[in-house]
Amino acid sequence: MAAGPFTLFDSFKEKLGNGLIDLDTSAFRMTLHGAGYTPSGTDHAVFADTSNELATANGYTAGGAVLTASWTRIGASCSFTCDPVSWLASGTGLTARVAVIHAVRSVSDNPLVGYVLLDASGAAVAVTAGNTLTITPHPNGLFTLT
Repeated sequence: MAAGPFTLFDSFKEKLGNGLIDLDTSAFRMTLHGAGYTPSGTDHAVFADTSNELATANGYTAGGAVLTASWTRIGASCSFTCDPVSWLASGTGLTARVAVIHAVRSVSDNPLVGYVLLDASGAAVAVTAGNTLTITPHPNGLFTLT
């Protein structure tokens, strides 16, 4: 099982270009969503546009995990990345299909950044109790501007 590519939401590109998200100083979170959520790059702009986030249970806490993110420049390229994020499954385990990253700004405006299908085929990924679901970004970052 290999995860799909990290995909930016269209609204993020616009907010980044308009200077409404600062990749150096903004706080970011990663949430897990079940099979009922299909990301829409064109129609989803804020976290409230998402659906089917996992409930607080079985090793996951609603609202997801705080990211330790960084925006770095090397030569002519700038990359946005984060430390790996992990959830230790308990109880009946965790089943998720999509991981979503959003900036944390206010209750009504938490702009979406991007998402990754946990399995490139689009299937949900199940993690049994006692095992860990870890999402590790590509060594070159979640995305790079060159």
